[in-house]
Amino acid sequence: MTARAGTGRLIAGFLHTTTFLGTVAVLWLASRLYTPLLASARTWCIPLAIALAVGTVLAAVTALRRSQAGFRVFGWSLFVAAIAAAFVLASVLARAHHVRTHVLAADPALLAVVGRHVMIGYRDIAELKPLIARGAVGGVFVTARNAQGKSVAELRSEIDALQSISKAAGRPPLIIATDQEGGLVSRLSPPLPRPVSLARIVGETADPMERLAKVRQHARSVGQDLASVGVGLNFAPLADLDFGIRNPADRLSRIGERAISADPVVAGAVARAYCEGLAAEHVTCTLKHFPGLGRVAVDTHWEGANLDVPLDTLASHDWRPFRAAASSGGAIMVGHVRLGRPDKQGPPLPPASTSRQVIDGILRREWAFDGLIVTDDLNMYAIFDLPGGIGAAAVASLDAGADLLLVSYDPDQVYPVLDALLGAIAERRLDPTRLEASRRRLVGFHERRR
Repeated sequence: MTARAGTGRLIAGFLHTTTFLGTVAVLWLASRLYTPLLASARTWCIPLAIALAVGTVLAAVTALRRSQAGFRVFGWSLFVAAIAAAFVLASVLARAHHVRTHVLAADPALLAVVGRHVMIGYRDIAELKPLIARGAVGGVFVTARNAQGKSVAELRSEIDALQSISKAAGRPPLIIATDQEGGLVSRLSPPLPRPVSLARIVGETADPMERLAKVRQHARSVGQDLASVGVGLNFAPLADLDFGIRNPADRLSRIGERAISADPVVAGAVARAYCEGLAAEHVTCTLKHFPGLGRVAVDTHWEGANLDVPLDTLASHDWRPFRAAASSGGAIMVGHVRLGRPDKQGPPLPPASTSRQVIDGILRREWAFDGLIVTDDLNMYAIFDLPGGIGAAAVASLDAGADLLLVSYDPDQVYPVLDALLGAIAERRLDPTRLEASRRRLVGFHERRR
């Protein structure tokens, strides 16, 4: 073999390897580009994926031209694979563009019917403007990425600007929410002062009456801070109990570290006092995460989980804090844990946030709870990995009796959610009676705020 022929083989081998690896990378990116996994990197992953697809096809063409007779079939196979990967990527991008265009071009009256039930997080205020103007969202979730580097006045100005867009379009005020529990979860600190956790107040105050007085005063202070920037709904307090579970792999939920107490009586009294303190400052509390995550070791941000505990045990223990504070005028957030034991012969259990048994059956009918029910973030993989994905879950949640569908971590997912809801309305798969009841609850929330 001549040196020139050997060099040619090395170059061809390098190009074949590059084509193979590039094809795998393009397919990986295409399959995950519009999942929450790449939410924070999507703006630069899209041009990267396009460049990678083009480069892979060019490498395949060059390799095919340099391939010797014995490698022609292999070269053609890689070329076809590279073309197929580029086609898959183009299909994914086209589908995302189509869904977004379809939602924004929908009948504004119909879009507003479903949009009032959607609460969205955001990265840039510009991405919210077309949605708010069309009534495609009824609420906005403000978190650390929105507050970072801003003063209280600047954050208030940004929230006021969002409300102005809604008002100019003749829409109802937006429900502005955040997570300001205190301690580990204090999304608007800074610029707001970081509140202490309720568990710390409980631990430092032995006398029950003094403890509740401190909690109310603490909640009033938190409420004043939130009201100062225009927030009217706080996703706190945590009503889950502390069962002593500490899972090193659980990096996001960490319920045991955030829970008020292991004692349901203490947790319930403190949760109610906290809600009363917020209400005094015209901020609504949210009890979370029904039906309880205290016993759950896995992190539902990344995988599904079952709460395989008898209902009478949950009712007499785990749910006591929720029931104790449920009549305080607050909202309830429903988590994504599945209630009960799965039947190997039957269909999989639905997450609580999509379950009629949980939302309509337990909360609405058994408890006669008529306050707002909001889902936990639908971007979590306990929801996102379900058959039908986030869109099907949103439809199921709304039809089960939820009022607000939270789409916070990855705002781009609001388009498949709205698209699915519009489809469900058009096909009459959403109960109009339940939708009307939910509309009345949302109107009631705004009236109480005024």
